[in-house]
Amino acid sequence: MRKLFFSTLVLLSINLNVDAAKNYNAFNVGIGYNFIDLTTEMIDNVRAYRNDYGYDWYDWCDCYGIFSFGSVGSGYLNFSFEHYFTYKVSVASGLRLSMMKSSYSTSHDFFYYKLKEDGYNTYYYRVNSIDQNSFFAGIPLEFRFTTRADGRPTPYLRACAVLNFNVGNVTKAHMTSDDGKKSKIEDKVGSPDFFSMPAYIGVGWMFGHKNSISAEFQFPYFVAFGSMSPFGKTDGIGCGFQITYQFSKNDLKEEKL
Repeated sequence: MRKLFFSTLVLLSINLNVDAAKNYNAFNVGIGYNFIDLTTEMIDNVRAYRNDYGYDWYDWCDCYGIFSFGSVGSGYLNFSFEHYFTYKVSVASGLRLSMMKSSYSTSHDFFYYKLKEDGYNTYYYRVNSIDQNSFFAGIPLEFRFTTRADGRPTPYLRACAVLNFNVGNVTKAHMTSDDGKKSKIEDKVGSPDFFSMPAYIGVGWMFGHKNSISAEFQFPYFVAFGSMSPFGKTDGIGCGFQITYQFSKNDLKEEKL
């Protein structure tokens, strides 16, 4: 019985040492782009314009069919450190810098924007569209499951959530005429939620061993918390892609399974 006990301990220690030898770290640099649906809403100070019956009709409530319902895109640059527990399972985190471009427009030529009220007078200006580039600094949390096969491309599955913080916005108003009020309208436009959390599932292929390149398709992509646009809710389902170059920190990645 004692011999069996000690033999088991020796075998376990050997297996633990083998598994421990498979641990390694890597540094990733990636670029990506995501698309997601945007449900626009009637934002503050906007008044719709319609001319269905030969005269102007101003509608404060019903924006269906008037304002755009489209998708917005977010491009990003990703830096992360990845720790492989084994050749199949890893976790990564780092820094993601992203920019989302969203637009507010109408199916007609313009809409009215209320700039100010002065006594009985209310001042509206014709606007074709309002665009905003929103900048985010995020912390990605990634979990990857992969297989290793020497000399062949390697498929993998990744789950990722990003803790996103809005750090700046650049707003552009496109008006029907240059009347000097453009900058004042831009200053009144809001911003996305300060905190948001996009998440996605990625499926990709990794090419190479010690240093590798991976190409990844992301679906579904969604914003689990908050909105990344000032013009509505980014609560739809989108997709995306990412290209990553990985630098291995040691030579253990070259070992075969």
